[in-house]
Amino acid sequence: MPLVDGVATGPGAYVVTGGFGALGLATARWLAEHGATRIVLCGRRGGDVRLSGVDVVVVAGDIAEAGVADRLVAAATADGLPLRGIVHAAAAGDDVEATWRPKVLGARRLHEATADSPPDWWLTYASAAALFGSPGRTAVATADAWLEAFARWRRSRGLPATTVHWGAWTADPVLDSMPVAEGLDALPAVLASDLPSVGIARLDVGRAAGLLPRRPFFSALQADVQPSPAGGTPHERLAVLFAGLLGCPPGAVAPDVPLVELGLDSLTATRARAAVEREFGVALPVPLLLRGADLDDLAEYVTSPAEPVRAAPRVLREGEGTPVLLFPSAGHVALVEHLTVPCYGFEPLGPERCVELLRTVQPTGPYRLGGGLLAFEVAVRLTALGERVDVVVLVDATPPATPMPPYPGRVVLFHAEDDAALGWAACCADLHVEVVPEDAEALARRLAAELAGHPSPGATPVSTLEEP
Repeated sequence: MPLVDGVATGPGAYVVTGGFGALGLATARWLAEHGATRIVLCGRRGGDVRLSGVDVVVVAGDIAEAGVADRLVAAATADGLPLRGIVHAAAAGDDVEATWRPKVLGARRLHEATADSPPDWWLTYASAAALFGSPGRTAVATADAWLEAFARWRRSRGLPATTVHWGAWTADPVLDSMPVAEGLDALPAVLASDLPSVGIARLDVGRAAGLLPRRPFFSALQADVQPSPAGGTPHERLAVLFAGLLGCPPGAVAPDVPLVELGLDSLTATRARAAVEREFGVALPVPLLLRGADLDDLAEYVTSPAEPVRAAPRVLREGEGTPVLLFPSAGHVALVEHLTVPCYGFEPLGPERCVELLRTVQPTGPYRLGGGLLAFEVAVRLTALGERVDVVVLVDATPPATPMPPYPGRVVLFHAEDDAALGWAACCADLHVEVVPEDAEALARRLAAELAGHPSPGATPVSTLEEP
């Protein structure tokens, strides 16, 4: 069945990696229906596959292992049969190693194995994660983006290659579900287009315009699309919006839980900023999202931009004794569980405003502060006002960007890099450092002990650190 000059899905040999996955097997059947003579299937476990009228060859092995791709090509071209097409559909897992190994290293192995016998066409299967972004699937999105760049690299050397970004086989917040057969029906058009990258998906353009930032890939589709106004309160509209971005039901987005604790990362925050601006006409600062804002904060921001964040400190733990004050309030769940004294969390406002707010819960010192750079800046302000600050506990915090006189009080830095400790040494007269333990619970216990006034005997004074 010729599609364009020199490209066909007719007689000849074809290689399908990931050949025993649902999409790989469906592609093999599609090739068989379109006249393939021989189909070589590759998978780590192998299997018994029979297709009417087709010579099916099974090569069991990991495509990323040296020699497996060579065996595939040898099996395909045995008896002088021409290698017509390659479908690289291998994939496994969502963590970095499990994802990149079959996709990226597998593609390189195939490229090397076909150096002397390039196919007529080459398809690499990827997901829409590289086009849309996908919360929690960074490994997949980056591996798929690599595959697209690799396809362009091959084409720049006169070799065939197209990356197919498949949409959702089951419904997700942006894409409608698409039957596999419907997706494969688009393959003739993909081969005929001879493009380096294509996306095949059921896309609700109006919904996507409300959830995704405007980007070149969607510009032609979105040019005349305006998201329909949503009903409901600001809280309800925001819950639906963030549920779509985070891939969870709207009911799972509680109004008083920081969005970073629900999985919000920098990529999702950027998408959220654009989506909120379209929905409410208000530009939402990304730092506000990443520093612990929840739906209550955002609802207040979009309805009263002059007062963007709820100011009142949060009661994270009740109790007796000198309270612990955390800046910002988000991201300290494990720490709070190990405290026995009162604990308050503060929104990421300026240090002067934070000083005003902390005095509403603790009018005078001694103060015990924890968190990042903001906690240190608050301690500097309090000390300048003559207040006593017992300790500032920092975790992998970035040192101040501008030089300043050394802060005289005790600072305990839990750090992963010596460079960070050396940076803090320039602005702290009494700095102690501890390496961040791998065990998150151990870190939480040690942080709680420092903040509760029980310093660790293992803390290293800064005087023991030396420039490399």
